Amino acid sequence: MAYDPASDGWTVRPSNAFMQSIGTLWERSADGKTDLGILCEPRHDNGFARMHGALIATLADQGLALAALEARNAGSASPLTLSDQATIHLDLHFLGGVEIGAFLYSRCEVTRQTRSMSFARGLLIAGGETVCSAQGTFKLLRREQAGAPSRPSTVPPRQR
Repeated sequence: MAYDPASDGWTVRPSNAFMQSIGTLWERSADGKTDLGILCEPRHDNGFARMHGALIATLADQGLALAALEARNAGSASPLTLSDQATIHLDLHFLGGVEIGAFLYSRCEVTRQTRSMSFARGLLIAGGETVCSAQGTFKLLRREQAGAPSRPSTVPPRQR
C-alpha cells in the first residue's frame, strides 16, 4: 500500500507552476516550523530506481527558503512571500538515495539573519534516514525587485 502523507498530518501546499509540474508538495507544521515533503513517483526516477538528485536539490532549496521566510516573517505586520527573496548559495551533501514510493521531507532552520540576508541549514529525510544535508543563503529583495519584469539586455548583439 502506498504511503498517504495526509494520514500523518501532512496537507497539500499550494505551489507555483514549476513546483506543480514536479508533483504534489506537502507541508506539516511543528514547533513553529514548516516541513515540506514530496512522494517519490516513477516519473522522478534517475534511471537507478531512485529519486533524481535535482528533485532532492529542489526540495532542499524550497525547504530552506521557507525556513528563512518564516523566520523573517515572525511577528511581522507586513509578511513577505517566497518571491521576496532569492537563493544566492545552495550547498548540498547527498548521503543516500530515495526509493520510488518513499516520502522525502525537509526539516530546516535558520542559523543567522541580517537585515537583508538569511542563512539556513537543513536535512532531507526519507524512511527515517537522512539522505541529504543542505545549507543555503537567501537575499532579501526590495519589493520593487521581487515582482518586476526583467530588464531588456543592454549588451549589444554579437558582431559577425
